[in-house]
Amino acid sequence: MFEPFRALLNTIFLNSPYVFEDGSRMSYHAQFDILRYETRGAIPKILDIALEYDASSRLLRIDTTRIWRWREADVPLNMPSESGPVLTGIERQGVIQKLCIFQSKHPKKYQLLAGGKSGPK
Repeated sequence: MFEPFRALLNTIFLNSPYVFEDGSRMSYHAQFDILRYETRGAIPKILDIALEYDASSRLLRIDTTRIWRWREADVPLNMPSESGPVLTGIERQGVIQKLCIFQSKHPKKYQLLAGGKSGPK
């Protein structure tokens, strides 16, 4: 029942947070030049993924070779958080898969993923 509703919302609100099948979501925050990924749950984990603007292609680039860290829970969402725990390899692969889905919904906004599908171990 929720699947058709989720798909409809993702289509209608193209630039709003994209909701995945597992309830997690990804949203673009232009003011911080990031994509913010949030897991589902009572206390969601939050990951901010830096974006870089490529002037030649006029697209945003997602660098998967960077070390990604979950946000610290006590840091306000309008402040950067670089000191949280590093994503495990499985968590990282899950986020990269979701980035591919998110990116496919916005082909004129984001470059193909940089650094391949593996990133650092």
